[in-house]
This record gives sequence, C-alpha cells and structure tokens, in this order.
Amino acid sequence: MKELIKPNTELFSKKKVIAFSTIFVMILCIFLYAIFVKPKIEIYTWELSSAQQVGPPFITVAHNKDYDFADNDPLFASSKPIELTCVAKNGNLTIIDTTNDKTYFGTYKVKSWRRFQRYEIVIDGKQGRANISNNSLFNKTLFMSIDGYCLNFISK
Repeated sequence: MKELIKPNTELFSKKKVIAFSTIFVMILCIFLYAIFVKPKIEIYTWELSSAQQVGPPFITVAHNKDYDFADNDPLFASSKPIELTCVAKNGNLTIIDTTNDKTYFGTYKVKSWRRFQRYEIVIDGKQGRANISNNSLFNKTLFMSIDGYCLNFISK
C-alpha cells in the first residue's frame, strides 16, 4: 500500500514544481517588461508638424519649416515656419526652438499604457496633456495640448 501512495506524491510534487515554475516565469517576464520597456515618447525624436490654437479662431500659428505648400494654403495664412524638436528622456522633456534660438524644459509622467499612450506634461510651469497615436507603421504622431495650443509632432 505504501508503494502505491509514493508514486502519487511524487507526481503531485512534480505538478507543484511545474505550476510554481510557470508562475515564477510569468512574474519574471512582467518584472523585466516593467524595467526595460521605455515609454514611446522616449523612443523617438519629435519634429513639429503644426501648432494650432485650441480656442477661437482655431488658426494654425506655426508649421514645419520644410512645408513648401504652406505659402499657398489658406489654412496656413497666419502660420509661421518654425523648426521645433522635442526629446524626452527619463521623465524630462526638452523642446528646442532652432528658429528662435530658445529651449524649453519640462517633465512628463505616463498616465496610460493602453493603445494610445497618454502623458501628463509640464513645460515651463504650464500643465498639459500629450498622447501618441499609432496611426502609421513608420511615422508616429505626438499630440501635445498645452497653454491654449495643440502641438503636433511627427517622429523623425
């Protein structure tokens, strides 16, 4: 009788080892993902596409300096060409305005990791929001809403 019980206990202990091993591997994967995965805002260098006023009269106030069509498009009638680059690293934002020789500093916090990554941002003491759209395989879009403006950046 003792011989019959012994194989069952060994089988039971093997099942425990397999179950605990699986759980351990899953926890390890989650832990490594949390440590090594960067927010998408840090993966790219962002270049301004356009900037619009959020409130009336809802005009485009700035556009990428390389947009040749902007001179003839009524949408860009009061818009100025500008070279604006945004870089994010370790919770810090740096926006470099090469056209006007200015640099703006800020911070960001990840608000959501879902399909559209969302961030809370603060730039020069002004609070805002940002999110990244996965609308294209090659170019990602970073939308920032801050101080009455919506800035649209594309990945370089």
